Amino acid sequence: MAQMDDMQKTNAMDGGGGRRNRASIQAGPVRFELRHRDLMHDQGVCVQVMGEVDGKDTELLRFDCFDQTPHYHYAPSGRNERHDLDKTTAGNPIGWTMSQLRRNFGAMLKRAGAGELAEHVEAGELGVGATVQITPSARGEDWHGRYGEVTDTRLDDLDYKVALLGGSDRDYKWLRATSLELRLSREMKERLDEVEATAREMAASQRSTVTHNRGTEIIETGNIRFGLEFRQLSIGQGLAIHVLGDVAGQEVELLAFDCFDNNPHYHYGPRNKNIRLYWDQTIVPDTLRWTLDQFNSRRLPAMLERAGYPGVVAELDLDLIDATLPHIEDRAMAMVQANSQG
Repeated sequence: MAQMDDMQKTNAMDGGGGRRNRASIQAGPVRFELRHRDLMHDQGVCVQVMGEVDGKDTELLRFDCFDQTPHYHYAPSGRNERHDLDKTTAGNPIGWTMSQLRRNFGAMLKRAGAGELAEHVEAGELGVGATVQITPSARGEDWHGRYGEVTDTRLDDLDYKVALLGGSDRDYKWLRATSLELRLSREMKERLDEVEATAREMAASQRSTVTHNRGTEIIETGNIRFGLEFRQLSIGQGLAIHVLGDVAGQEVELLAFDCFDNNPHYHYGPRNKNIRLYWDQTIVPDTLRWTLDQFNSRRLPAMLERAGYPGVVAELDLDLIDATLPHIEDRAMAMVQANSQG
């Protein structure tokens, strides 16, 4: 196996504004490839673990840290064993991914069929900065199986000060080497710190959002308002309905329905999650009618929840919205008719 530099990082820029949308971080025998993926219905940072297997550069692990359906793969280019993340219990997908890489990287590589690379990843010296797992031979039963970081040594490196990962400043013990199992060398930990920083920067800077006009006619309905406009774009034309509300004192577009003649679609949270769904015009030939039907069927609360605005939902005046919908529909149809004639 060819020996690689301990660290090598390259960045790729997009064609427009120079923002980094790809990064490559070399970490001994493995390489981390990071990029932001936008699937229209979902988006997030993808972390790929690459390494040489049988002389070929191979994708060993992939973590898709998406907003809606985060998941990860063992051997994506082989048997492609996929596992979904439960965001309720796992929390932030990037944070979960980095926690697994710091604690279970070698074991995950072995499961992906890269045992030789796993041995290289788990190799190194037990010293300051290393990540360790406390074994049953440790003094005191409460730390058995838990993970820590070596922060100091004494007595000719026979005793190690271990700070519990995720603990407070007072959560540390002096332990013998026989009580510690090396999980990650200091050098690999530093590379993973860099991977995490890069992934989080990408998640913040590469998020795909869209800012629409608020509409040429605004109709108030309590804590939300409907903005109507007829849009004429290169991809098509038609009525757009913007559902607007105030969040932290600022007007935000909560939902958007682009009822175009070509490529009609709608957005959950255009300035937030920006989940975009395209209508099948064979199934839904009249997308404006479909949109108005959702409003009339009181599906707005559920749609606003999915867009990420439960606080707005809690303050909705559904009776007022119901009473205003006939006027919204009249104005929408009038705009369509006026532009179809002109």
